[in-house]
Amino acid sequence: MAQLLDSAAQALEDYRDPFEGSWLIENDVTFDECMELSGWMATGAEMMAALLRNPGAAEAAMAGAMLTILSDRIKSLELPSTKGSS
Repeated sequence: MAQLLDSAAQALEDYRDPFEGSWLIENDVTFDECMELSGWMATGAEMMAALLRNPGAAEAAMAGAMLTILSDRIKSLELPSTKGSS
């Protein structure tokens, strides 16, 4: 996912849409990856919105807000169970 996020960020910097069909095909993005990418990009937008809403906020307060946003995003992921694995 990290590589896909990097590629999507580069696409946006190049004024390309990372959800446009040819970009998705070019980057071999599956439907599930597309959905996950969407969620992570929304998380990034949410974090930036928090920064813009509170430009004068103390760094510690902003770091706490960002950790909350990321924590909520990570909790929303459906991670495979590791029970019984060695």
